[in-house]
Amino acid sequence: MTKDIERSVSDMISINNLFTTCEANWNQFIFFLKNLSHLSTQDLPQANQHLPIQHFLEFCRKFIAFEDNHILVILKPPGVLSQQDKSGHPSVLEIFSLYLRFAYHKPGKVFLAPVHRLDRPTSGLMLLARTSKAAARLSDQMRERRIGKTYLAATSRKNSKLADQGSLNGHHFKKSHGRAGKGKIFTALTSGSLSKDNEGHIASLDYQLIQPHNQGYLWQVQIHGGKFHQIRSLFSAHGMPLIGDIKYGGSKLDHNFHMIALMASRLSFLHPTRDEEIVIGLNQFAPWAEEEFFSFFRENY
Repeated sequence: MTKDIERSVSDMISINNLFTTCEANWNQFIFFLKNLSHLSTQDLPQANQHLPIQHFLEFCRKFIAFEDNHILVILKPPGVLSQQDKSGHPSVLEIFSLYLRFAYHKPGKVFLAPVHRLDRPTSGLMLLARTSKAAARLSDQMRERRIGKTYLAATSRKNSKLADQGSLNGHHFKKSHGRAGKGKIFTALTSGSLSKDNEGHIASLDYQLIQPHNQGYLWQVQIHGGKFHQIRSLFSAHGMPLIGDIKYGGSKLDHNFHMIALMASRLSFLHPTRDEEIVIGLNQFAPWAEEEFFSFFRENY
């Protein structure tokens, strides 16, 4: 069993295969995680003889863009939950809580809270707070819209009526989904009046076409506010659903990859304990990611 775990973790160490092997890698990683979760920090020396905890820590560090005593910025792979839900599937919050516990030899549970969340099929930078003080101050910044978030999105088509740079706006409201277990879908309307039951908030974003291609289009997106499925629904409402986003009319990916063409590529915020702006971009942390992101989705639909 140990050799199998060591082999699977070793296979996962390369971040360059993130998009093409994410689902298989993380399934193996979650299996490994369940073994680790039964251990305590007091068991660490003995556990090192039986489970490759150092490999677990090294693997986690491949996904850490920034870390100090107050915050953690990680690269969330697609297909992985931001925070645990009723499905019981492990989330990045559980995984990196365990990372902090073993990396810093902390007894019991550690504090780790998401400042914002990414949809399960979305990938990219995610900000986590390591202390309650950091969580409160960063939450204030989120509420006051002082945290900047930039995304990359890929579509298979472009609305010919739209300029290469501009804004998308629409009403944002809930719509019941007929299939059991699917809950609610949020959508956006670009024009027309809404019934009283469907009155919604205005959602908006700024976009720029940064790479047109005969097989797809790559966009840079900045959102205003933080409506649920804001980018996905607005792009769909304007006739440009994201690649892989079947829920909103997007092209289905080959091989049933559980991901959509949406990645959080840049974060900016004020550090919670010192007067310093933190700016973290994928081009600094993982310069291969943006090009590989577009190439993957362009070649798999």
